[in-house]
Amino acid sequence: MNGNIGIAAALTVILLGLALLVAVALRRKRGIEMAGYAEVETVDESLKDLTRALFELAPLEVHRKDDPSDRSWLILVDSGGSEDSGCMMLAYPVPHDRWPAVVLVRSGRRVPRIFRNLTGGLFRWSKPMADSEMDGLAGTGWYAYQEPNREVPSVLKERLCEAVKIPRSSGLLGIAVIDSYLAIWSDAMRLRTLLATAPLVRGTILDQSRDARSFKFR
Repeated sequence: MNGNIGIAAALTVILLGLALLVAVALRRKRGIEMAGYAEVETVDESLKDLTRALFELAPLEVHRKDDPSDRSWLILVDSGGSEDSGCMMLAYPVPHDRWPAVVLVRSGRRVPRIFRNLTGGLFRWSKPMADSEMDGLAGTGWYAYQEPNREVPSVLKERLCEAVKIPRSSGLLGIAVIDSYLAIWSDAMRLRTLLATAPLVRGTILDQSRDARSFKFR
């Protein structure tokens, strides 16, 4: 009798867990559709490369929005683990590919060198930027990494530091300028925060009304 009760209790927990996963997926789908994004069947190779470079993973879902001012992609990245919900990433095209790759990560601390190769993704190919180069990040909980052997324009550093001070940016996990994309991501459970905050980050970093010549190296 006790065995049957135990089995029933275990099945109840499993069913409740499945119901929760379905509810979360449906809620995420509604949020994506309400934001004007539609899922694409064929994923561009450059988006696959972007996701691999940052997470060493393939995109699970890709949704595209053809905004009058620009196109953007909403990408679901799922590690397949049961301990996290994966992440949602918004990718915007950068009008040129002259910039070196720079990634900001919100973390309790900078990832030590000994662990970077084990962590994978962006930590395999990037190096930490010196605090003196990104002093605008001091006390924010954000840490900067860059493509080795390339100089980062001062104005790009300044705009990245501005971006992490936008209201609700603490709900984000990362910001990257890489491979002709501006990528911004959060935990998948914070889709609303991502959708509300990413356009502000984009405006800060890629504002077309600013003089493009200001991005010359200095």
